[in-house]
Amino acid sequence: MKIVYFGTDVYLPTFIFLLKNHTVMKLYTYHQTEDYFSDREIVTLAERLGIPYSYDLITMEEERRFIAEGCDLFLSAEYDRLIPVLPEEDGFRGVNLHCALLPEGRSYCPVECAMARGLKETGVTLHKLAPRFDAGSIILQRRIPIPETYDSIDLTIECARAADGMIREFLADPDRLWNEAVPQKGVFPAWFLPPWEERIITHDLTVAEARNRFRIFNRMVRIQIGEKEYNPEFFETGSAVFGPRVILAQDVVIYGLKDGHIRTRLLPADSEGNGRGRK
Repeated sequence: MKIVYFGTDVYLPTFIFLLKNHTVMKLYTYHQTEDYFSDREIVTLAERLGIPYSYDLITMEEERRFIAEGCDLFLSAEYDRLIPVLPEEDGFRGVNLHCALLPEGRSYCPVECAMARGLKETGVTLHKLAPRFDAGSIILQRRIPIPETYDSIDLTIECARAADGMIREFLADPDRLWNEAVPQKGVFPAWFLPPWEERIITHDLTVAEARNRFRIFNRMVRIQIGEKEYNPEFFETGSAVFGPRVILAQDVVIYGLKDGHIRTRLLPADSEGNGRGRK
């Protein structure tokens, strides 16, 4: 099968499976700076194998050209842009993988939003691409529990594992599953990340509160030092009370909390603070 792929390193195992078993005509990706999952590995693979890639949004003219060249599927995997959708009678067939049990969970950061809401489970949905984000008919879904021991990276990896199995199932019988897709029912509001003040680490937090914020948001939390904000590269905590003080040695910090402290390396925070992350 000939496939045009949209995504980053979030679903890298699926991309590798496609490279081994199908023909990837082109990769569309985007720069991911707030997350552990970037675009680096997927672009490196594409370069090594001579697969063209782009950081631009695909156009309808390009889609028509791919279809004329035999494209069977446009596959989006946690891509952050709205892909133009041609009429199906023009030969367009596109699907998207989304880390939530749609129709609930339309979001740019569905994993973090699910955890911030205290949900006990989430999932992955494979659905048809539609003119609106995450609104197409549902092809397959998998439920995934959210253990208290998981952080958002654990949960993202579990979602990627489930998504890989779903793509393999779909590609084994695409016509039947495409025709059996079920339209989404119900109107649910989109999920948004909590405001920045609920994701910033400050001196008045306890160790448990700081750990929980990092558990949910990872690099999308911020540490406030004076008038500046930073993202932590990692997150270690200690129980010795350090008070509301900071020891800063180059980019490494010891940051006092109510009942302990944090030890981490600082990264410059995104000045926009949009916190979009994965879609």
